[in-house]
Amino acid sequence: MRVVHVVPSVDPAAGGPARSVPELCVALAAEGLEVVLVTLGSARPLEGVEVLALPPVRGTRQAPTYRAIRSLREVVMTPDLLHVHSLWNLPVAVVIKSALAANVPYVITPRGMLQEVALGRHAIRKRAVYRLAVRSALEHACAIHFLSRAEEADSHRLVPNGVPTVMIPNGIDPDLGRGLEPGRFRDRHNLTGKRLVLFVGRLHWSKNLELQLAAIRELVVHIPDIVWVLIGPDEGQWESLRSAIDAADLAANVRWLGAMDRAEVLDAFADADVVLLTSRHEAHPMSMNEALVIGAPLVMTHQTGFPHLDGRGAAVVDASAASVAAAVRAILDDPGTAEAMRVAGRLTARAEYGWGRVAGQIIAAYEAHCLSRG
Repeated sequence: MRVVHVVPSVDPAAGGPARSVPELCVALAAEGLEVVLVTLGSARPLEGVEVLALPPVRGTRQAPTYRAIRSLREVVMTPDLLHVHSLWNLPVAVVIKSALAANVPYVITPRGMLQEVALGRHAIRKRAVYRLAVRSALEHACAIHFLSRAEEADSHRLVPNGVPTVMIPNGIDPDLGRGLEPGRFRDRHNLTGKRLVLFVGRLHWSKNLELQLAAIRELVVHIPDIVWVLIGPDEGQWESLRSAIDAADLAANVRWLGAMDRAEVLDAFADADVVLLTSRHEAHPMSMNEALVIGAPLVMTHQTGFPHLDGRGAAVVDASAASVAAAVRAILDDPGTAEAMRVAGRLTARAEYGWGRVAGQIIAAYEAHCLSRG
């Protein structure tokens, strides 16, 4: 089976799909599929996967050049199946239109882009694009793949009647945490002896970082050596955050370290006392999987969409500063609770999110909904 995966960007600044889609491709190739990954911009080689990196318009991440558009149209002619990982952008629109013309079946993974909060951003433009392209793309998909039950439920009103849906989560390498040396990240960034509360991701409106800052403000009163460490590129939030940090006199308790390479991020997870996830909406954050498999206790809000993880490596709480702060303090004040969460998180990641398990489910969905058509 030859499957072409299309994702607009694998630039780490583009968010979780930049990691999860290439890793999914490698996992599918390991199961015997012939896999091609098509993206815009630069891309690293992947084991067992043909990678086609096309040029974007200079100064953009997802706007294809004329040459790239021509290549996108051509690549759709070769597979048994097309799998696109996005919506609302030109590269995906081009390949879906070409797939329809060539009668190539395709799967769409919206990755949170059909959720209500996401639809509310740039709503007027999205309504126009929906009428022009997205509605037809959804109607003709052989399946729509959601990453969580919460994403599926929140996106349901835009799923056309008769189009099958599947829920298969993002995966993770079950051995990702092996070989990490605790203390390495703290030593490198002069954080030894501090209580390290970590956020990993884009500094973006959707991550609700204002809530995390409000919780830190409450925690500092009781735990003055706490440090909120943020790792990730700025997507428009740092200036407002910095103003709020300065106004609250919390500069000594906050470190924004910018984007970091994967090894450094994993070291940060290994040294974190608590990891925070407070997004306004999520499909399935890769940082959640990484924290679980490495054994970093998670505090998550209900809006992230994984209530079943409460007590299984995470504390899932209401989206209020008081609730987040109380959950963090309970972990920091009780080493036994923290260690139990670390063990439970590792077990959960291995049982539910290993890439081998996920790849098998994806292949079964392809066979059930796409390759058996007609």
